Amino acid sequence: MRYDVRVCVDSDAHYAANIGRVPRALEMLDEIGFPPELIVNLTFEGFEKYMAEREARMKAHR
Repeated sequence: MRYDVRVCVDSDAHYAANIGRVPRALEMLDEIGFPPELIVNLTFEGFEKYMAEREARMKAHR
């Protein structure tokens, strides 16, 4: 957060029904005031935007 670094939230599920269930992680991030715009996979659109930015960076370094 201090360095404006984006994160990806993961359930680390060990049971198929729990995949993608991350309420406690999101609650903790909210409690510390973590900016939602820095959570890469908070929304599908946000994830797509991150992937497009990443692809552009990868092409720029080739």
